[in-house]
Amino acid sequence: METVMSGETAKFRLDPNTDLVVSIVDSRFAERLPPSAGTPSNLCPFLRFFRDLEEFQRWREGLPQEIRAAVFPVSVQEAFSIAERLLQ
Repeated sequence: METVMSGETAKFRLDPNTDLVVSIVDSRFAERLPPSAGTPSNLCPFLRFFRDLEEFQRWREGLPQEIRAAVFPVSVQEAFSIAERLLQ
């Protein structure tokens, strides 16, 4: 996987053992997010990887208040578990 974290391009293998934090949008708020031009979903601008919770918190503080309430961090391991449960 390749993405930008802390302003730098980062490459990493994405699997349940990846030691990163990912931002997730509470599904109850998804419809309230602003439209996102050029992305497959209005969720895309808010789904990001972070090296740690402190980095996530700094990013989240820059979001508008109504969006900040909908975005929360989970470990990549937990994100894989959530995806597996949804696929069952």
